[in-house]
Amino acid sequence: MPRPAMWLLVALLIASGMWAGEAEEARPPLRFDPFQIPDLTRLGIGNAERGEAWEPILRATLVAEGDALADLGGVVLRVDEETHGYRLVAVRAFEADFELNGEAITLPVRRAERRR
Repeated sequence: MPRPAMWLLVALLIASGMWAGEAEEARPPLRFDPFQIPDLTRLGIGNAERGEAWEPILRATLVAEGDALADLGGVVLRVDEETHGYRLVAVRAFEADFELNGEAITLPVRRAERRR
């Protein structure tokens, strides 16, 4: 590279702020910390440290040929999967059967979540 072209390149880098590191400062600040642990109480999971119990809220069900899903407190489960000790046994439209400590529990989809 000819010497005048190299100096021109250096001058352009300095003028644009790239050379001086000003590009780092020009980035907008983050709106939230991506490494912060989320507040799971918004999902209905509760906070064990504050003594809050987790309340199982069935938010949605999906019944399809050969497969079924249930959204329990923000956790999507297939049959035989579990969260917080609740094992999904069966899924029907607007309700699901769970097993908790050997006890059968049927939960309806919460009315506010229903849409027909």
